[in-house]
Amino acid sequence: MIKKIKEIYSITLFEDNQKFNYLQYPEFDSENSLKEFKYMINNKVVSSQKIIIYEDGSEYLLPISEQIIVLDGQTSFLVIFDKEPSKFSTEKTFPWFFERPNNAAIYHSDGTLLHQLIMPEEGFWKGNKEGWYINRTYYADFPNLKGWGVMITNDHHWPDLCFCLYDGTPNLIWTGYSQDRR
Repeated sequence: MIKKIKEIYSITLFEDNQKFNYLQYPEFDSENSLKEFKYMINNKVVSSQKIIIYEDGSEYLLPISEQIIVLDGQTSFLVIFDKEPSKFSTEKTFPWFFERPNNAAIYHSDGTLLHQLIMPEEGFWKGNKEGWYINRTYYADFPNLKGWGVMITNDHHWPDLCFCLYDGTPNLIWTGYSQDRR
């Protein structure tokens, strides 16, 4: 049985052994995060980790340092990867890193890969996927567009955010909606 995620903590260790530990889920501890950020300006980070706490009290130390987004039901999470793996991640290859354009994956709460998210084959890029990548999540609640998904963008050719829905399968669905992000 897949465990439910209760909390996620960020743990950052600095060169002088100063340690910051703050809650990221279910609520974001902005006060301690800001303290860490201010401390980071003049001090070198040597370790940055994420730890999942389950409802049964057990824990899982993630092998990556990227931001994770807990999904509905608390039994899975999404990771959107940057161009390169975080320098603090201990795992930097499959299944813990996916390159652009399909640079996001959904994992079961225990860290096993559910699936990598795949951009639609047709749509906004007109046959050229170069430079496109998954940028962030969104939730839409409009009469003809409901649900959560991801925004896909390109920093060079067309600086728009293109909305794709997630329907529980690896293949994202192009909605036909985009927004200029300038």
